[in-house]
Amino acid sequence: MVAEVDVRLLGRALTPLLGTTDDIYLIDRNGRLLLRASHAFTPDPIAERDLSDSPATVAAISGATRIESDDPLGGGTRLIGIAPVSTRGWRVLAVRSPTGVEAELNASLAQSRTARLALVAVLLVGAVLFSVTAGRALRQRRELRESLAQQTATADVLKVINQAVFELGPVFQAIVDRAARLCSADAAMILRREGGELIVMALFPQEGASGFAVAQRVRPDRTTSFGRAFLDGSTAHIPDPATDPEAGARIVGTRLGVPIVRDVDVIGVIGLARSLVHPFSAGEIRLVETFAAQAAIAIENTRLFSEIQEKSRQLEIADRHKSEFLANMSHELRTPLNAIIGFAEVLGQRMFGDLNERQADYLRDIRDSGQHLLSLINDILDLSKVEAGRMELTLTDFSLREALSNGVMMVRERAANHGIRLELVVDDLDTISADERKVKQIFFNLLTNAVKFTPNGGEITVTARRENGNALISVRDSGIGIDPEDQLRIFEEFRQSRRGTPLSAEGTGLGLTLTKKLVELHGGRIGVESEVGRGSTFAFTLPLAGCPRGSGARRVGREPARRSATRSAGANTRRGRARRAASRNRA
Repeated sequence: MVAEVDVRLLGRALTPLLGTTDDIYLIDRNGRLLLRASHAFTPDPIAERDLSDSPATVAAISGATRIESDDPLGGGTRLIGIAPVSTRGWRVLAVRSPTGVEAELNASLAQSRTARLALVAVLLVGAVLFSVTAGRALRQRRELRESLAQQTATADVLKVINQAVFELGPVFQAIVDRAARLCSADAAMILRREGGELIVMALFPQEGASGFAVAQRVRPDRTTSFGRAFLDGSTAHIPDPATDPEAGARIVGTRLGVPIVRDVDVIGVIGLARSLVHPFSAGEIRLVETFAAQAAIAIENTRLFSEIQEKSRQLEIADRHKSEFLANMSHELRTPLNAIIGFAEVLGQRMFGDLNERQADYLRDIRDSGQHLLSLINDILDLSKVEAGRMELTLTDFSLREALSNGVMMVRERAANHGIRLELVVDDLDTISADERKVKQIFFNLLTNAVKFTPNGGEITVTARRENGNALISVRDSGIGIDPEDQLRIFEEFRQSRRGTPLSAEGTGLGLTLTKKLVELHGGRIGVESEVGRGSTFAFTLPLAGCPRGSGARRVGREPARRSATRSAGANTRRGRARRAASRNRA
């Protein structure tokens, strides 16, 4: 309880009531001395002494109002008036010396005067306690109000930062406005570093009233608080320029400078000014430091966004150059490759004379190597188009059953050469809305993959059915299977399963990547289930006619059918390439 009330205030209030030989004691409910007020002792150096054993204290705690007893602190018999401070459980003892009552008419009058003195003392104690409590409550309310205002201002600044992520002007203006008002400053500004100078970014009040202007360049020095804050990297407070030897002659009133720091670099300063000498409090300085931290966040956000924009611009340029390079190289590479493949097939069919076995083997190697390289070029080109967002789907209504049958026919001969049995099962499912050419490419990639990884004598089953408004197409093989750790990585570029067959060495590692992207471009999904030694099942979904399509699917005019080497090698027959090569040769 002693800590809650300044007993010196009580002493100063009670002392005027006392005569030269009077004392007033204030004890708590346990008999501990809180205060002794007298003309000789204020405040009493022996406060907090335990007086619980004193007869006067015992009587006071027991409820007595007037007694004649020994002075609790010694000094002989005294007349003692007692009054309670009920809210605290304290007791006020008004002690009068017998020599001080000799002029009184009788002892009764003396005792009455002593009792009145105790009551007056109680009233004064209560008044002082009330004023202390009320003052504390007012201070707490003021502190809460200031804290709420500061929190609101901080939240407002953060809101402005979120709303103007890429524009610093509104953020800086919000900071100087709130800092000036909450700290009762007459002027405020934010300066940002540019080289060895500072540039004014925002002012309060607006331009013309502070002697500065937005975009004005200022060279920092130690005559100003913001200059010191910038140079020292720490808060600079000039309470009174008259007592500061470094302050400039034109500086009048109190000044405050707080650095804006990113990592360890000072990137700006917040400056506040009062026209009169009135130092900023510790709480006000902490508030401005909080605003400085928010300004640093805003500046960093803007810097990062600018870097991202620049990187994006550079990536767009690089991507455009890559696309132009691929487009040019596709023509330059595919034209001679088609000629090589065509001439190899023409020669292999012995249209211009017989060949020995070694020559025939060499021609087959030339043809197969050319087809492999052409397939790789086509996959890279298609993949780059999808990633660049330039792959356009030509949505038409077509027979899925017929598209799957055509795909099976394209690999049937190759599968038969290895004793692999093919089976196609299509349920009540026919017309779908999708890009027919790309659906065939998806299916062909999965089917040729199944043939590559299925040992001789195996089987491949293709099924198609309706499921949840989609067409679900599955390609199940009895091949070598895929390790669990490879089942995700096989959809990445240039990645293949570590298990393989002699045929699997032909792959480029792009087929499944391109297949996945084409399926997702249609708004579908693709996945794999596999068990090592028992085979794999690749399944993908496509939206049926009238179902929502993926973001990459939009209906455009159907393109005229054209045969192009941009599709897989199986898209053109050997006979067709041979005829084209032969015609070019004759020309």
